[in-house]
Amino acid sequence: MPLFHHLTGWLLDAYPVHVGMAVWLLADNGVRHRLLDPYAPAFYLAGTSTGFTQATRLLTQRHIAHRHGMVQRRELWDADTIPVCEVVIIHPTQFQQAVKLVRESVPHLRLYQADVALPQLYFYDRRLFPLCRCEADVTGHALIHAIHACDSPWETDYHLPPLSIMELMVEGASPNPNHGGVFHLLVRVEDRERRLEGEDTAEFVQTVNGLLQRYDPDILLTDWGDSYILPRLLHLAKLARMPLALNRDVTLPIGIRSARSYFSYGRVLAQAGARTLSGRLHLDRRNSFALAETGLAGLFEQARVTKVPIQQMARTTTGTGITSMQLERAHQAGILIPYRKQQGEAFKTAFELLETDQGGLTYAPLSGYHEMVGELDFASMYPTIMMRFNVSPETVNCSCCRGDPAALVPEIYHHTCRKTQGLVPQVLAPLLAKRTQYKQQLKTATSAAMRRIIDQRQTSLKWLLVVSFGYLGYKNARFGKIEAHEAVTA
Repeated sequence: MPLFHHLTGWLLDAYPVHVGMAVWLLADNGVRHRLLDPYAPAFYLAGTSTGFTQATRLLTQRHIAHRHGMVQRRELWDADTIPVCEVVIIHPTQFQQAVKLVRESVPHLRLYQADVALPQLYFYDRRLFPLCRCEADVTGHALIHAIHACDSPWETDYHLPPLSIMELMVEGASPNPNHGGVFHLLVRVEDRERRLEGEDTAEFVQTVNGLLQRYDPDILLTDWGDSYILPRLLHLAKLARMPLALNRDVTLPIGIRSARSYFSYGRVLAQAGARTLSGRLHLDRRNSFALAETGLAGLFEQARVTKVPIQQMARTTTGTGITSMQLERAHQAGILIPYRKQQGEAFKTAFELLETDQGGLTYAPLSGYHEMVGELDFASMYPTIMMRFNVSPETVNCSCCRGDPAALVPEIYHHTCRKTQGLVPQVLAPLLAKRTQYKQQLKTATSAAMRRIIDQRQTSLKWLLVVSFGYLGYKNARFGKIEAHEAVTA
């Protein structure tokens, strides 16, 4: 039997490698450990036994190591379970290849849990989350035998690890270095600032490497890091034919995601690409909604409750966060996570559409100068409605409460279930409770620094709650249903 040693610390990063998940643990003694958890992710197939056989034979032919077997799971919309084929991929780096192969070669099979990001799926399965306090039993070869979280994402008085931060900024005339100009790199660590200059490319790269190795930061906090600083540094390193020590995990390249444009609310918006690291975190203040709105404390709060890795949470929408919370709750309940959205809108007559699809109601104000004006502000009004009246995609127009007058939605032809709590209210209840706790703590906090942290945390939860309503009817929401959206506005 192998001997294990016990590690206690904080979980900084997790990402798939060929033989499992690489997990970075910041131990209590200050040492950063790269551990390996022999984790094998799974996806599910529904269809015919002939299709299952065809899919698994293809995987074998393409040398994708796997094991498979029949299990019982259920869809969100049905109380009864169905038989599905569970396909476990032994090497996580082959997971996407396996999914693509089955999806394209056996199109009549329905796929589940096939497009959830592997770090999130790992957190769901192991019941871990970013920056959690955790304990691990580890072999002498840094293999994880067992790992579990020691705290809860719903605690409010949690302690964060002593993260070391290095800031990289550009100094120049233009506010955006991508618009041109002559710039110098500023490096700040622990309130000490250094301005890097020099015409010699190799010397410049060597200086940057020396600073990274000397301070070994847990976080690279940048301005314009995704779009300018890191691409520029990588270009200079390539010219100098020298490695750049951005990654702690030297076995992996820098993660690169291209810039993209997308259409939203009648406008075309641009999103910068991403440069993500392994073993340490790169956070770009100019390319992060969460950092801009809630600061580091709020970003960490969102990552903890959503189980989305910190670097991804910094560069995605809060809608992705609330979706992850729904997926995790479904996963723990044995509910199949569909591959993309599969639930269409139910048929309505023109009159029913006119009655139900009205949205919110806004009264035009009386023009003029007014005194003695009062304001009523509802705390998280839409999420509270969703929780109080059990509004969720599977609870709206359920079969069990159709004849119950108390279940009717006002003025429209929908009703909500009064017997079983829905997935969305299950997700929202702890969010609402935690935000209420933070708002109470704001009233009693004695220091300005503590009040700022608490306010950033509660603001980050507010943004998750804000988007929870929109995602009830969003066309790409995994468990979205327009009738649930209509029930809330009614």
